[in-house]
Amino acid sequence: MSSSDSLMTVEGIRNLVQDAHISFLLGSGVSLPYLTTINNLETISNEVSKKNPSDDQKQKIQASLDHAYYSGVSKKNLNILTDPIALGVLEQYEKFVSAVHGILSNRANPLLPKQANLFTTNIDIFLENAFDRTGIELNDGFKGRINPTFRLDNFRTRLFKLTLQYDNTAEVPVFNLFKLHGSLSWRLDQSGDSKRTISLDRSLEGVSNLTGPADLAESDALKITTTSTAAKLIRATGSSPPSENLKSFSEKYRSLMVVNPTKEKFETTVLQQTYYDLLRVFSNELEREASVLFVLGFSFADEHIRSLAVRAANSNPTLYIYVFCHSAKSKTEIEAEFSEDIFTYGNVRFVSPDDIPNKEKLEVKEFDLETLTRVFFAPIGKPVKVTIEEAADEESSDEAR
Repeated sequence: MSSSDSLMTVEGIRNLVQDAHISFLLGSGVSLPYLTTINNLETISNEVSKKNPSDDQKQKIQASLDHAYYSGVSKKNLNILTDPIALGVLEQYEKFVSAVHGILSNRANPLLPKQANLFTTNIDIFLENAFDRTGIELNDGFKGRINPTFRLDNFRTRLFKLTLQYDNTAEVPVFNLFKLHGSLSWRLDQSGDSKRTISLDRSLEGVSNLTGPADLAESDALKITTTSTAAKLIRATGSSPPSENLKSFSEKYRSLMVVNPTKEKFETTVLQQTYYDLLRVFSNELEREASVLFVLGFSFADEHIRSLAVRAANSNPTLYIYVFCHSAKSKTEIEAEFSEDIFTYGNVRFVSPDDIPNKEKLEVKEFDLETLTRVFFAPIGKPVKVTIEEAADEESSDEAR
């Protein structure tokens, strides 16, 4: 097996992460099948702007796109801990973070911090719930007891604990969570001195407040499907202005601290600045020597993130990027996003189930979060067991030396 092929194996990846800074980039695919949305919302929004519709038409279409995203993603977060399908997805998140926790706990290089970075474009709260339920340490950038607020300098914190008897110190594995597109658990606060900050909305009050305005009549919002186009939606709006119900929903929806899949991505300068700050952190982490980025459930349709990954791969020869593709078909589609890019150091690998050596033993047809955790991360996270025979051989070898 060549050295290139060996990096596609569990043992090859285990050897790689022992001496690397570990980061993950998680997309919407990891929250399937509970959270689903139409993938072409941003494309439709861009096309509508180019066709110069009337203000009423544009407003109705945009509000309808917002409602489609709210129905497919935002609203469902209120039932993550009660819906059976959501609980199944949450269980896979728990297994994933537990497996990576094992990787950090068992890594051999004491010079590297026991930390992993989780970058995600998802606005859902699956990860936060997974860490709560597993008890694994999470740093989400918020600090404070009564009113936690978000600041980038809250990251970069290493956690050590003392033993009760001898005061020996041991580093505790910590995950840093960077939500690149904001979160449904964020809210914008403005104090008396006009300072605007992002605080934590643990109860998702902002989403709950939308349940009334979101109960629209069928005639209020346009039906958005996978076959919807800008031209079709413009024709469907006719000349009627958006209803008061739809305008009320859109106004409240835009108060959520999330980057929407639309042409106008930012509604507040605070969110805009946070977005660019988080992208800068993402870029800086990929520039670090001896780093590895595992990409799960992400299509790289976001041009900003794609360009940062390409630039880092070509400027940092010690970086490895593994893009785990759901299937051979999705691998072709993702590779097409990079069709004009050249990777100087060959350090970017697009991996589908067909690319894994001995795939018949893995019984893998598709790469989802459950499969990737079971096949790669869980085995890597387990302590390496040494048999009695191997230990005896090693002891004999030491004596001979």
